[in-house]
Amino acid sequence: MYKLVLHVKHFKKGNLSKLENHNSRRYLHDNNKNIRPELSKNNIQFIDHKGTLTQDVKARTDQRLNNKRAIRSDANLISEIVVGADDKYFQTLTDQKKIDFGRTATKLIQERYGKENVLRSYLHLDEVDDNGIQHPGLHVDLVPMTKNGKLSSDALWDRKELFDFHTYMAKGLQANGFQLERGEEYSRTKHLDPNVYKATMAKFVKNTNDKSLELNCAVKEIEKYKKSLESWKINLDDREDNINFREDGADEEEQALTEREMKDTAREKEQADERRRLDERTHNLVIFAESLKEKDKKLKEKERYIKLGKEKEKKDKAKRLKQERERREQEDDGLVF
Repeated sequence: MYKLVLHVKHFKKGNLSKLENHNSRRYLHDNNKNIRPELSKNNIQFIDHKGTLTQDVKARTDQRLNNKRAIRSDANLISEIVVGADDKYFQTLTDQKKIDFGRTATKLIQERYGKENVLRSYLHLDEVDDNGIQHPGLHVDLVPMTKNGKLSSDALWDRKELFDFHTYMAKGLQANGFQLERGEEYSRTKHLDPNVYKATMAKFVKNTNDKSLELNCAVKEIEKYKKSLESWKINLDDREDNINFREDGADEEEQALTEREMKDTAREKEQADERRRLDERTHNLVIFAESLKEKDKKLKEKERYIKLGKEKEKKDKAKRLKQERERREQEDDGLVF
């Protein structure tokens, strides 16, 4: 079921003309940018009147108060009730059903607060947002007169009355075929001025778009970084396979010891450069850091064993050559028997 939306706002004497001009669309240069002047002819006025709102308010207060007490200059003379619903709800109604909604809501308010106190009722059908969605709204203006004849918006609209009124309207509309339920009970939700709401939403949309753009850029960077990690992993796997292959072929390398000795310097430099590049890459490895670190440690250990084996073989060979040379020299000198 859709939600009923109610909002009560109060107006002092100095604001009555502006309020009436807005509701009657007397002037087209209204601040509400959603108003479509070409649609204003579709608005409905449910209560006929001859005088201005200021004149009608004065006539009503004079009649009720009988000039026994002066009205304070800062008194709230009009309480405007705005009756609406979820935007999607109005999209389900025909134009005639929208009019019936406004007429029914007006009648319910008159029955609760007195027909003589309800001076104006306008159904606005000319407000359309940038997406082409219509936002109908009923504006009912009444003099905040209590049952004992006191002009006081505070006395009429205490917290209990606001709660009971919301429930009353929801039940009354449901009884007349409008499937609306009251909003959350004792909600702390506050109503915003339409222009403030629109500005806030525009800022929210802009921030959302900016965040979305930042997120897309971050996703691209992550994908790029992921590809780099995969490439580095493949490179490390290749290095591991190469070292294993070199380890398996250690016996064959003995025959090419002399040639490999000439290449040791270049290989050591290459290995140093390779370790430096590995260290730089390791800095960027976030997810695989720990596992790759352990793997690199094992690879270096294998390299060290190979190098130590080669050095030992080299020293042993040099020692044998030296012994052989000394033995020959001794033979030549006749020292060997």
